[in-house]
Amino acid sequence: MIKKYRFLLGSSLIVLVGLCTLIRLNASQPSESPTRQPQKEEFILQLVSYILSEWHYNPKAVDDSLSVAVFDGYMSTLDFGKRFFTTADVAVLEKYRYDVDDQIMNGDLSFFNSSTQIFKERMRQVSSELDTLLKDPMDFTIDEYYTTEETTYPASREEMIDRWRKYLKYNILTRIYADEEIEREKAAKDSTYKPRTYDEIEIKAREGVLKNYHDYFRRMEKLSSDDWFSMYVNSLTTYYDPHTTYMAPEEEKEFNESMSGQMEGIGAVLQQKDGYITVSSIVPGGPAAKDGNLAAGDQILEVAQGDSLYVNIVGMMLDDAVEMIRGKKGTTVRLKVQKAADGSFREISIVRDVVEIDETFVRSAVVEKDGRKYGVIYVPKFYVNFEDKNARESAADLEKEIQHLKEEGVEGLVIDLRNNGGGALSGAVKMSGLFIDKGPVVSTKSRNGYPRSLNDDIEGLSWDGPMVVVINGLSASASEIFAGAMKDYNRAVIVGSPQTFGKGTVQNVIELDDMVRSELFGKEKLGALKLTIEKFYRVNGAGNQLHGVASDVVLPDAVSVLDMGEGTEKHVMGWDSIPSAGYDRLDNDFTPVINAARERVKKSPYFNLVSENIDWLKARREIKQVPLSMEKFREDDHKYKQEAKKFDSIGKYTSPYDYVSPRYELPQVEKDTILASKRASWHRDLKKDATLAESIEILSSMK
Repeated sequence: MIKKYRFLLGSSLIVLVGLCTLIRLNASQPSESPTRQPQKEEFILQLVSYILSEWHYNPKAVDDSLSVAVFDGYMSTLDFGKRFFTTADVAVLEKYRYDVDDQIMNGDLSFFNSSTQIFKERMRQVSSELDTLLKDPMDFTIDEYYTTEETTYPASREEMIDRWRKYLKYNILTRIYADEEIEREKAAKDSTYKPRTYDEIEIKAREGVLKNYHDYFRRMEKLSSDDWFSMYVNSLTTYYDPHTTYMAPEEEKEFNESMSGQMEGIGAVLQQKDGYITVSSIVPGGPAAKDGNLAAGDQILEVAQGDSLYVNIVGMMLDDAVEMIRGKKGTTVRLKVQKAADGSFREISIVRDVVEIDETFVRSAVVEKDGRKYGVIYVPKFYVNFEDKNARESAADLEKEIQHLKEEGVEGLVIDLRNNGGGALSGAVKMSGLFIDKGPVVSTKSRNGYPRSLNDDIEGLSWDGPMVVVINGLSASASEIFAGAMKDYNRAVIVGSPQTFGKGTVQNVIELDDMVRSELFGKEKLGALKLTIEKFYRVNGAGNQLHGVASDVVLPDAVSVLDMGEGTEKHVMGWDSIPSAGYDRLDNDFTPVINAARERVKKSPYFNLVSENIDWLKARREIKQVPLSMEKFREDDHKYKQEAKKFDSIGKYTSPYDYVSPRYELPQVEKDTILASKRASWHRDLKKDATLAESIEILSSMK
């Protein structure tokens, strides 16, 4: 949950009076004894450190613990795969391990400069070896393995190069294996097709990998000083919590564009995690969502434009990777990804399109069971525009959908918050007010302040009938506020993953340039800091941080496999609680309904198979050794495919219920063929949704 300036998420602007005074004096007042003008990086480092100490929700001592965290964090950022630094390099840099805190306080960049310089030198050494390593065909009969997650640095330069040899060999092997399968499929479909020989495939694969990594090292050489420095500063900021980040000027520009709305691309939100470009979430209604093959948690390893060769993006700066993946409507981007669910590698082709904002708005469907009607309302995000009073907002749209569904005669509602990463705090408060008759919805607490309640002050409610709220492990922030309020008021049954994401913090974006009166560094920008300033709590006093909101009825799903929750991050803030906000809990007795649903799930062949699949996928993720012999690689892949067949029926699930558009929407659907196609596609997806089917079953048994 982010507060941007004074207009996001309904809270007051941070007033950094002391800091502004300090910096403006430094920037504009002449000194009696002239001192050296600080370099931009030194100034930013001290400025960010000051803001963190004075205004972060959970300040930390600038001591040896911080020093070790920043040291290890930056070393990991530079060499996440442990394929560059040697143990001798680490030994040289160890002298800084307990000095980084003092360097930060003094604006000293010695560790940053030394570690970055050594890393760049190792990159040049590896780059110079590429032609030699890939000059001749590799022997795929040798019984050796590539380790996907190294735990130690190579002991020598020779071992470093050998790790790269195995890594490159692994890249070539996967290309050969995939291309051989493609050739077999083409030959099977066309008897006149003459497949390429192994030698032809091998040469093409080796040449492709060589070009790929030459390009990769050229890109790394072109990284700006801002890029390197941003990585270093974020080793400091993320020690405070995962959501506090420094954005260099170009990164800030990318962030602002991501907040702006419509864009052309594939409709996926990306983040850089441990050196990999990782899918954070899929934009509802976007090309990736419609394609269905890309999922949250997937790591994108390579990108190709149309029929061109793949380009490796591992280790690439996020904004560069995003630029490659985005593109004009109608063009095709090919992605090589490692699936989060099982660690398998896949090639995915997606035709870019305009990511349509309409698909992120609230929408509804009607379903009938035993002659009774129910409404399903999908809330993809919590949206509000504080600058445009005429713009749509989620609470108002939800209220309209409820009214339309009441006109349909529905007897219960399912509110679907799955994959909803949150948005406007005010939206969550207003939405909750549609289902409760006045009272607190959420409490927030700043670093030194007392808890304050954000209330629904409007008498009356839009819906007083039965309701189910569906969540999963990617329902975060504002979604957790709404689900928590419905649970605490005993207003609804919560169904889905064991718990929501567990993000219980609020951020504010601070423009560093606004902190300085004069232009200390000419026209050079300082960037921005996204700073955690508050925590939010449920009305019963429990924090959402880490624990999230637990489901009353747990339904196993694929999201349970992903390492995507707040608890999977480093340096997360802990859970705590505050006194209850004082609210009137309803006397609904959902116990019989919940117990009956739990029994149904326990006896369900489908959900039992999903649970078994989750266990199998988690076990697959633990495999860290990949064979580099073609025979063993083929055996492993064959074994994987054979085992996976057991779970084929999961993807073939068909609900007993049919979903249709509410009557008010039918005239629009009849006139608009594009809308008709979207709704038909959505309704087909709903019919394949076992979680939604069980939610309807639960709803139908509520009084």
